[in-house]
Amino acid sequence: MTNVGESSGATWIARTGGVVRRVDELGRIVIPVEIRRKLRISEHDPLEITTSGRAIVLSKPRDACVLCGSRKELSPFRGHQVCESCREALAADDVSAR
Repeated sequence: MTNVGESSGATWIARTGGVVRRVDELGRIVIPVEIRRKLRISEHDPLEITTSGRAIVLSKPRDACVLCGSRKELSPFRGHQVCESCREALAADDVSAR
C-alpha cells in the first residue's frame, strides 16, 4: 500500500512500514511532525546518526541529559540520563510542590 501526499510544501510517500522523504540539496531530511511528537523530539534536540547494515538510524543520544541536552555530570534518573543542574531543578520543584 502506498499513499502520496503533501505537507508543508514537502512531498511524502507513506508505505507500509514507514514514510519516504527526499533528501534536499544540502543533505537534509524532515522528520514528520507525527514521528517527532511520538518520540518527543523537539526543535534543537541532539540526534545521534548511525548506520545498521544499509539502514540509517536516528536516536536520542544516551550520553546527554534528556531535559537540556547537556553532556556534563550525568547520572540515571528514572531510566533516563539527567545532568546535575536539571536534577537540582527537579529537586527544587519537588520541594516547592509540597
